[in-house]
Amino acid sequence: MISKAIMTNKHWAHLQQQFPELLAGLTSTVVPEKSAHGTLYRLQAVGLSKKRARTICKHLKAKSQACVLVHPARA
Repeated sequence: MISKAIMTNKHWAHLQQQFPELLAGLTSTVVPEKSAHGTLYRLQAVGLSKKRARTICKHLKAKSQACVLVHPARA
């Protein structure tokens, strides 16, 4: 059985193929979050400006892809 983290990484690769110009130059990370129902794996693009993040989300949502802006963790 394939782990959810591996499936999430495969989804990122699929998104990069589907939207190459939109996601060009970005890398991703998988962030596990525990909940009452188990672990949720969030796929996050990293290293982009707030403006670019908003533009990407707008385009992804227009193509029926889920997208939520997440502010970087403060150290």
